[in-house]
Amino acid sequence: MIGLEGTAGCASLGCGNIHPFINTIAVAYLQLKSMDANRYATKKTIAQGMLDIALLTANASQLKYILQVGEKHEFYALMLTLISISIILQVSAAMLAVILTLVNLHAGTVQRKVANILNHFSLGFVVVALFCDVIKMNFGLDPAVPSIAQGISCILLANYNINKEHSRDTANAVQNFSLGLNMATVVVNVLISGMEVKHMDDICGLYNERSESHLYRMYRYTFNFTMVAAYLFTMTLNIFVMQTFEQLVLFIMYILFTEIVMLLKAFITYYKFDQIRRLYRQTVDESFEPQDDLEASLHRKGVEFIKYYYYIYIVLANVALETENVGWKNFILPVRLTVWTWKICGLYAERPESRLYRMYRYTFNFTMVAVYLFTMTLNIFVMQTFEQLVLFIMYILFTEIVMLLKALITYYKFDQIRRLYHQTVDESFEPQDDLEASLHRKGVGFIKYYYYIFFVMGHIAMGSTLLLLLQKKRLPYFPWMLGVEYGPENLITYGVFFAYQYIGMYFHMLVNVSGDAQLCYFLGMVSTQLDILAKRFRQLRTSEDLERSFAGLIDHYEKVYRMVHEVQQLYAPAFFAQFGVSSVVICAAAVNVASNFNLAEPGVLQHLLYMLSMMFQMFLPCLFGNEVTRKSNDLKTAVYSSQWYRMKVKDRKMIIMLMQRLNKPLTVKAYHFFNYNLQAFTTTLNMAYRVYAVLQRNALKN
Repeated sequence: MIGLEGTAGCASLGCGNIHPFINTIAVAYLQLKSMDANRYATKKTIAQGMLDIALLTANASQLKYILQVGEKHEFYALMLTLISISIILQVSAAMLAVILTLVNLHAGTVQRKVANILNHFSLGFVVVALFCDVIKMNFGLDPAVPSIAQGISCILLANYNINKEHSRDTANAVQNFSLGLNMATVVVNVLISGMEVKHMDDICGLYNERSESHLYRMYRYTFNFTMVAAYLFTMTLNIFVMQTFEQLVLFIMYILFTEIVMLLKAFITYYKFDQIRRLYRQTVDESFEPQDDLEASLHRKGVEFIKYYYYIYIVLANVALETENVGWKNFILPVRLTVWTWKICGLYAERPESRLYRMYRYTFNFTMVAVYLFTMTLNIFVMQTFEQLVLFIMYILFTEIVMLLKALITYYKFDQIRRLYHQTVDESFEPQDDLEASLHRKGVGFIKYYYYIFFVMGHIAMGSTLLLLLQKKRLPYFPWMLGVEYGPENLITYGVFFAYQYIGMYFHMLVNVSGDAQLCYFLGMVSTQLDILAKRFRQLRTSEDLERSFAGLIDHYEKVYRMVHEVQQLYAPAFFAQFGVSSVVICAAAVNVASNFNLAEPGVLQHLLYMLSMMFQMFLPCLFGNEVTRKSNDLKTAVYSSQWYRMKVKDRKMIIMLMQRLNKPLTVKAYHFFNYNLQAFTTTLNMAYRVYAVLQRNALKN
């Protein structure tokens, strides 16, 4: 090894006449040196072995459960067959693995062919066993879930080449995940087999059957002490270490209230266990069983409805937990809500991404974006009057175009947006004393206050749409759905179309809110940094203070300046379109409200709340952009407020040069046409009112 390292080092320095083959070996060795191949192979072997053990123990526990239930199980024959096939295939794969260890690959071509054939058979057995586990999972045998996850992780591992440097970290992470999942599965399956644990309530120590074993009782006491009592006690102690009252209130609202609800649910499950079990068994009682094919169809439909929303809830919960673990947990709640929106709406473009999430994004974009917008666009050709056509284009399509621009910016500029977010919590942007911490809290509170108002207002506007269900004859956003009839006589069709339009528009509303929240967050953090800079400039007392901190202050200002410029370039297309069409959209909404102003009519309230939401959506970027410009102007006053008259002449000249530079304040523009300030907001409202007045005058004449 020493000779090899020396050769490679000499080759890298261009020394001597070294054979190219030796040079290649040396370079390859140095590239792989950073990764311990033996450790990787050992973990891989352990993971594969524990995967086999996990699958086998899971199948054994499932076989025991099926045999105990007997023919009372709805799918007794199918489950017994699948479990038996899976066990036979796993044992066969294990025997083939033993035989493969006896085959000498260096003995000749025949031996290698035999080993290759046996290896393919072993792989085929494992794939078929995994297929059986997938089928079993769909019939209610939950232990297959971790096994499938392990199988998927092993398949993913096969796609990574550890000889390539960019694949090593990902392969190690996937392998560690697979190994941890295998260990957890083995432990869970031991619990299932040894303590007769059959349900999630068992794992959490809530299964309160009277004839429970002493071993399970001991497990429950241990679990409740470590995972409930100690956990909640430590969490409660955090109340006394919160630095500010705001942090204390948010902690109580955000964490403790959720844990209290969880605790109440756990108490109900444990102390009302017999009643809950009786209710569960009543749902599968003979009196509840379907008696013909139509009832069986209705029963399956109801069960699928429950499973569908349960799976959605599980996926969303895991998305939320995953979001907390990918570097966003240090941000304020509006940012985390924005990230959750990205995840749900298929806009989270972090690399590398899982194939499952990529498949989810394609499905979401096809159903909730492509099909939705295509159907909406076709409604242009079915409008009965020219006035309806103009209002539809002004009122709906323009808003959707702006939403689409924001979504495209978020997806294709994801890395840049994430870098800007992390820059706002960088060390250079952190407060350095109590006064700066107070300014920082004030700026963050300003962002959160307006975000929460906008978020609630958007949901109220969306909620008002549900009032149209009272009429059962109007769809919420566009009337034509591919020529299919709906109405009071076709309630199922009407309900499906209404739900599709409402859910699609709800996701589009979330994308719109998240796009505005991004811009407002960045501009709000810029305003906060300008406040901190102003405070630091005011505290300059002597030439020594200036010489010590001047370079840092200028560097800080340049970072803020570059951030403003980058944010302006990033969001220019979307907000140029928003500024361009906002007056038209507000005007169209006002015309819809004024044409039939009757608050008892659900559509009028919908248009009114939509108009207010659009006005607030225009107001937010103007407000935060105006704050950036105003505080940038105040920065010049802050520099002048320093004790420059106590400084040396050369330092005074530097102060004059800095003030000359600050004469031009920071402004945010959309393609140099629209400024983000309150004057632009009032101008937009004036233009909307003028167009509205013209339309109303023409309507009165007619």
